Amino acid sequence: MQSNTPHIGISLYDFTTGIRDIISDANLSAWVFGEVKNYKYSRHAYFSLIQSQEGTNTPIASLQCAVWGYCFDSVIGRFQDEAGVEMKDGLKVLVHLTVSFHQAYGMTATVDAIDASYTLGEYELKRKQTIAQLLSEGYMDLQQQLELPRVVRSIAIISANTAAGYGDFMDQLKANSITANCNCQLYPAIMQGVSAPESIVKALNSILSDLEEMVAEYDAVIIIRGGGSKQDLACFDDYTLATYIATFPLPIITGIGHEQDTSVADMVAYKRVKTPTAAAEFIIEHNSALYLLIDDLKRRLESQVTSIMYNFNSRISKQRQALAYIASGAVERQKTNVNTLRRNLHSLSDVAIQMERQRLNARRQQLEALDPQRIVNRGYTMTLSSSGSLISSIDDVKDGETITTLVRDGRLTSIVKK
Repeated sequence: MQSNTPHIGISLYDFTTGIRDIISDANLSAWVFGEVKNYKYSRHAYFSLIQSQEGTNTPIASLQCAVWGYCFDSVIGRFQDEAGVEMKDGLKVLVHLTVSFHQAYGMTATVDAIDASYTLGEYELKRKQTIAQLLSEGYMDLQQQLELPRVVRSIAIISANTAAGYGDFMDQLKANSITANCNCQLYPAIMQGVSAPESIVKALNSILSDLEEMVAEYDAVIIIRGGGSKQDLACFDDYTLATYIATFPLPIITGIGHEQDTSVADMVAYKRVKTPTAAAEFIIEHNSALYLLIDDLKRRLESQVTSIMYNFNSRISKQRQALAYIASGAVERQKTNVNTLRRNLHSLSDVAIQMERQRLNARRQQLEALDPQRIVNRGYTMTLSSSGSLISSIDDVKDGETITTLVRDGRLTSIVKK
């Protein structure tokens, strides 16, 4: 049976005071590691420190923590400077907690220090595990087996469309005459935080889809971001993203951090440069190599042509000299032959003239012997018809024709009568 005797109680204040005294006497403070959840900052910073069951996301312990405003810079600010990461959800941290209890506000776990080396160690351990897995599976050198074309004419760019790094890349690329006409297509993606790997993979799939459907044709892919804290760049250590980059069919150039930051994505990429501007300079230098090669070939060709022309002109000059010598000798020989012929011709012409003179004299003597006047001079006569032909028969003349008779001292004219 239930007793009707009233319970004797104490006030809540007395009860909570007892809890305060117990906790205070216990001096509850320790270094505790866990994962940051629900981080918020206003005047003070608040977050939950949780521990999940190994291999799952099921919490097995949780504690509300606070960093008071008066020590925010010395605790949170110092941690962010030393770790190079921003305090946010998902960080693995080692914090120094002091537990206190206030009658009005309840229990509080105050964080007065955070060990930055622990967080860095967690990231580095995970990063090393990712690199080891990629090495064992043969992903690290796949991109190195690809080749950039002699001239990069078309580029797919993965970046945030409002990022300053994207603008720097485009300004540098378009300012150079060698790459001013290069076709560039942006595939926007989230470039930091837990959503970044999935977003970048989605952009890579979009590029691959455009290539397969022949919507676009690219020579290379460039992933640019423009630096940030180590935590900001931690997304580029993602295993899945690294495998997508390693197995992509086009060379991928990364410009996602500063000189001291080398991500896993950088390691598996075809080429890693330190900044977006350096990525543009790499493309410019790569394309310039062909122009330099052409200039070198041009200079070598000009040198060879000059040498060939010099040798040709030298041979021509020697041949000209030899020809001039041969021609001079031939001319001299021809002159000698002409002089000989001239002398022979003179000699022959003199003989021919002499013979022709003798022949003419003989003919003249013959003609003189046949001259009718000589016959007439010897006492004979000759009668010529009106046409001047010699009359040797009566039939050579006609009745009434005038004829001429040649005698030694003149001529006689007669009229024929038959």
